[in-house]
Amino acid sequence: MKNTFKILILILFCSNSFSQTIKPLSSFQNSTTYFTEDIHPVYYYKDISNYFTPFLGQWKYVNGNKTFILTLWKETKYPFYHNPDNLQYYSDVIFGHYKLIQDYGLATEQLLYTSETTIGTTSQSWETILVSDSTTPNEMSGIISDIHATPLNPANYPKGLKGFFNLTINSGTSSVTANMRITSDIGLRSTDQPFQFTIPTNVVLTKM
Repeated sequence: MKNTFKILILILFCSNSFSQTIKPLSSFQNSTTYFTEDIHPVYYYKDISNYFTPFLGQWKYVNGNKTFILTLWKETKYPFYHNPDNLQYYSDVIFGHYKLIQDYGLATEQLLYTSETTIGTTSQSWETILVSDSTTPNEMSGIISDIHATPLNPANYPKGLKGFFNLTINSGTSSVTANMRITSDIGLRSTDQPFQFTIPTNVVLTKM
């Protein structure tokens, strides 16, 4: 009986200790603990308010006979490392891929490009091309990579052109729409470094 009681106490203690490591994702930007190389405990920044939910799924933008499709999904408790041997923290995060299709849904449908491809000249595939989160209702932001940006140079610049990504859901529309805006980080670039986006940078997407 005593042993059973001790086990129950231990379970309650461990559960309580774990619960104390969970923090709302909105507190991440104000936190300094995740910069520490030896963190005890390791914090988990969680989408407690479920701000991610409205963004998940597929979105499209149609321009003539070309359809741009953005696919977003949630990774729960994704680990972030300071180095391969040092876990910094866990966080809920939104990942994404995109593709451009000509004559979408028709017999003549043709894939023009996709981010679900191999990395540069390697045989390894991209896990994601978009890393973002949402800490306020109906707005998410993060970093996106246009791996098809011009001039194309997958050998030296496999990530292509990096951009700051923002998606804001519009209110009061019959179909769910969102404004997508992508801007590049302006800085010195080599002559062979991509500088021109091929993906849409300022358009309205419709939820599929």
